[in-house]
Amino acid sequence: MFVNARKCLAAMVGVVIALAIVTGCDDNDKPNGPTVPAGLVAIHGLYYQGSMGDSVFNHPLELAVRDDGDNYLPGQQIQLSPIEGDGTLSARSAVTDSTGIARFSYLFSGSLGHAVIMATVGDKDTAYIELRANTLIPGDNGQGQYVLLDDSYADVLNFNGPPVSIDHVGWIAVANYEATLGVVVLIYDPDENGVIDGSSPVYGVIVVDSVYPQPPDGVNMSARYEGKTADSIGIGSSYHRDILPVYGEADTIIYDNDPVLAAQVVAYDSLHLKFWCTVPDTVVFQMDLFEVIDTTLFETTERIAERGIPHSRPAVGRIRP
Repeated sequence: MFVNARKCLAAMVGVVIALAIVTGCDDNDKPNGPTVPAGLVAIHGLYYQGSMGDSVFNHPLELAVRDDGDNYLPGQQIQLSPIEGDGTLSARSAVTDSTGIARFSYLFSGSLGHAVIMATVGDKDTAYIELRANTLIPGDNGQGQYVLLDDSYADVLNFNGPPVSIDHVGWIAVANYEATLGVVVLIYDPDENGVIDGSSPVYGVIVVDSVYPQPPDGVNMSARYEGKTADSIGIGSSYHRDILPVYGEADTIIYDNDPVLAAQVVAYDSLHLKFWCTVPDTVVFQMDLFEVIDTTLFETTERIAERGIPHSRPAVGRIRP
């Protein structure tokens, strides 16, 4: 009888413990469900610098999928779609690895020096990755360095950072990267008030050799720009040896008898392109790529004529006016 009572008591204790375990499990003790993607992360930003004929950029092309806690998620598929560009995209999708990062590549294998890749993760988020090659492309839809001639000043800043200085010459703001990159970007300032913002449109890009002294001391020289056209024309090319066989006779040739650095200025109107060449050996030390002027930015065509600016090509001379 005593033994049976002890067995009964032990059984009752077991039941109470089991009930306590069951009733003690609240929502915090339940296993977590699958993590839900909340958005995309462009690991190195949205803007990348590359070269024509190459798939190497200044940073790897890496994307991550994050959850609401900003944790990177493995095993997530990202769709990739080329929006602009004629190069080669490595794949139309990429899957994040065990660290939550997906990688892709793009080869500048065509004639365009820019591309935009749209990345999406389900219906949660979309990112636009902008890729630019350091090249010179004259003509309509032209490009100088990483700058497209239909860019805004915000695009210039995104790819090049802030300029060393901004100079104002009439209706043009000169964003000066001369000392660091051998590049100058011309921005429209139609109000001539010395004010530009991110939406101000690009008018032209000038690339130079290391022949211009830089302020404030005038001792250090400008950087030499090394980019080339598809025909390998750039700073250091010869007008007679390299340019004539490719572009033919120039539309106009003007001689600038500057006492410091005389120049032969060779213009190709259809290409919106000017070469500044040394005299007499005609070696290129500056190239100007211009967008066609939009006369609607000015009050009247008479005002343009009064200022001596042709409708099709404002007279922008050397980068040191």
